[in-house]
Amino acid sequence: MVTKIITENGVSSQVEYFDQAVVSYFYAHEDIASTIRTYKTRYPNNWEVGLFTDLFGQAPKGKIEIEEMPLSVYVKIQNIEDYVFAHIGDSKNESLVNTTRHSGGAALIAREFKKVPKLSKKVVIENTSMVTEEYSKESIKPHEEEHMIHKNMYPRSSFIRWERKWPIKLGKNQEIQFSVFKTIIDDSIHNILVQDWEYSTKTEILAYMKDYSDIDYIKNCLTNPNGLYNYLVDRRDYYLNWFLDHIKKSGSNISSPNHRSLTEDEIKQIYSEALDEAWYKKFLPILERTLNTVKKMFEQYGQDKYPEIMRLLAQEPIDKWPRLARILS
Repeated sequence: MVTKIITENGVSSQVEYFDQAVVSYFYAHEDIASTIRTYKTRYPNNWEVGLFTDLFGQAPKGKIEIEEMPLSVYVKIQNIEDYVFAHIGDSKNESLVNTTRHSGGAALIAREFKKVPKLSKKVVIENTSMVTEEYSKESIKPHEEEHMIHKNMYPRSSFIRWERKWPIKLGKNQEIQFSVFKTIIDDSIHNILVQDWEYSTKTEILAYMKDYSDIDYIKNCLTNPNGLYNYLVDRRDYYLNWFLDHIKKSGSNISSPNHRSLTEDEIKQIYSEALDEAWYKKFLPILERTLNTVKKMFEQYGQDKYPEIMRLLAQEPIDKWPRLARILS
C-alpha cells in the first residue's frame, strides 16, 4: 500500500519518511490497543475508571468514556473538576485554571504517565461539559488527533540531536566564564525551546486548519497573551528548573562578569530574561510572518485547497513557510 501511494503521487523522494511513518503508526497503535486490552482484563466491570485513575492519579468524580483512536486514547470527561485535574493537576494558578475550565479539549502530547508508560504522549482529553456530541465529532476530535499525528509520526531528529548536544558545553566540574555561559543559554533556547515553540505552533495551525477555521481566528487563538498557547507563561517555571537541573548535574561553576560565582536565583533570573527576549524578539515575529503567509495563500488559492496546502505546509518548519509561499506563487 505504501509503495502504491508513493508511486501514484510521485513522491519517491519521501519513501524513507513514509516507511518511518507506517512503522511509527504500527507501534503507537499497538501500545494503545494492548493497554486497553490489559485494563479490560484487569477491571472487567469498570476498566475506564481503572485506567483514568492510573493515568491521572485519582478516580473520576463524574462520568467518563474512553475511546480507542488510531494514535491516541480519547478520554471524554463530564465533570469539570475531573477535566481540570486531568489537564493541569492541582495547579493553583487561577488564570490557568479558568482558561482550562473553558477549553474544549487537549492533546497531552508532552505528558508522561509513569503507571501507564505505553500511553505517554498518546492521551487526548475532552471537556464534554463544554461541547456537543456533534461539535466533538466535527471539530474537537479531528483537531486533537492532528496533534497526535504530528507528535507520533513525524520525525524530529534535528530537535532530538540538539537536546542531547547542548549540555556537553557545560562539561563536568568546570569553571565556566560568563561569555561561554551566554552561548550555552543561547544554544538551549534557540536550538531547543524556540524550535519546540515553532513545532507546537505548527501543529496547532494545522489542527485548526483541519476543521477549516478562519486564519484570523487561528491568529487570535495563538497570539492571545492570556490564551491557551502562551508557552512562555505556561512553561516558564519548567524551563527555569530544566536549565538549572542541567547546570547542577554538571557540577560546573558559573562565573559572573565580576568573577564571582552566580547563585541559583541569579542563574534563573538571567535565563528568564533570555527567554523573554527569545519569545518577543524572535518567536512572535516568526509567528506573525507565518500567519500572514498562510492567510495570503488561502486568499490566493481558496479555502477548498485547505487539505492540499495543509499537507504541503506539514513538510516544512514554520519559519520556511514564507519561502514556500514565494515558490508556489
